[in-house]
This record gives sequence, structure tokens and C-alpha cells, in this order.
Amino acid sequence: MMFIKQNRAIKIYAPADGSILDLSAISNSSIKEIIAKEGFVLQTLKHSFVSPISGKIVMILKTKRAYKIKTKAGIQMLLFLVLEDNHWKIDKFVSNTENGKKVKALRTLCDISLKKNKTDLKEEIDQIINVPILLTNVNEKTLKILKFGEVKKGDLVAILK
Repeated sequence: MMFIKQNRAIKIYAPADGSILDLSAISNSSIKEIIAKEGFVLQTLKHSFVSPISGKIVMILKTKRAYKIKTKAGIQMLLFLVLEDNHWKIDKFVSNTENGKKVKALRTLCDISLKKNKTDLKEEIDQIINVPILLTNVNEKTLKILKFGEVKKGDLVAILK
């Protein structure tokens, strides 16, 4: 008896409340240089992030601002936390995982706290965090973004099949 492995779709969830935007919305030039062909951006004011997919953590940058997650199917997802402007800086970063660990979709990846970068700010300015979610080595799979605009943490926002 021969078993044929099913080609399952990979579900991608919103890592935080916010808005799903096209990759072209990224204004950070250093991120634009590494943008893959497949992906989207979550723009958020939240400071707690869950894993958008299940897989294994294969890379966490030393700054903990970027995570690479590899699925069982071998698809790799890069998730970056990018501050939109320089009014704030990351004060504290708590990562709830480490390299080599398995992570399930919707489990907390990290929490951050921010502090003002400039003491001369007279009014409160909300810090927008852009979270590019990029897929590499998608082979012959196609990314279908199901939702643009406002989303809640945990919403199904895309499928790769």
C-alpha cells in the first residue's frame, strides 16, 4: 500500500490587532531591500505578538526584532518588528521562544515595551509598528491574502497553497 502525502494549505494568522496592508506600504528602505515576492504587512499599535504559523524557530536575530519560522512543509516565514518613526525606541523585549524550538500558531512569540526617544515631545504620539510577514522558498505554492484592512490577533488572514 502506498501513501500519498497531501499537499495541505498553510494557514497564516494575524500576529496582533491591526491592519493588513500590501508589501508596497513599507517605507523603511532597509526592509524594502530584503522583501520577498510573497507576503504582506501588519501595521499595529500593539506590543504583544503571536506566531502566525506553526513550525520550528530557525532564526531569531540578536535584537529579537526578527524571527524565521520553518513549517513542516519546508516553507520559511520571516517576521520583522519595525518601528515606523524615531519618536520611540524599544525599551524591553521579552521573547517567549528560542532558536530550535517548535512553536504553534497563535502562541506568544514576544512582548515589547517602548519608551520615548525624544524628551521634547509635548504630546503623546502612538508608535506604529510595521510587521512585514515574508514567505521564502514558496516553490509552486501561491499566497492568497484573505483579508486586507482591520484584523484582530488570531484572525485567519492568508493561506499558502
